Amino acid sequence: MYSSAVSTITKLKKLESKRDTLMKDLLATKQMIRGTFGINYRRCGTHTCWCYSAKVGHPHDRISWTENATSFTRVIPKDKVEWVKVMTANYKRFRTARKKLREINEEIRILLNELEGQIVAKTKKYL
Repeated sequence: MYSSAVSTITKLKKLESKRDTLMKDLLATKQMIRGTFGINYRRCGTHTCWCYSAKVGHPHDRISWTENATSFTRVIPKDKVEWVKVMTANYKRFRTARKKLREINEEIRILLNELEGQIVAKTKKYL
């Protein structure tokens, strides 16, 4: 019983180390924009333009996001495209790290329950 408690404690320490690393990464994030960067194609509507008879229209860099169950899309000016790509990548990385943090917290909760049971079982022997 004792060796399994040591094993559980070792696992908990490893998870806590991973958790600390994730928290440092999350707290180091200084800028991000919620949303997804992409390219949208649309026709301009001018009858003499090439896009009038084409399958796709003019390409537009855009960002899409949702707030309060409402979807938004905004065209990004060319001079802001690289910045928006970086900011949306920061957001995606932040959300991924948060998901991993939730998973680690759940693993820690399960291992703590296991450790509690092991310690209680070991202590009962003294009754």
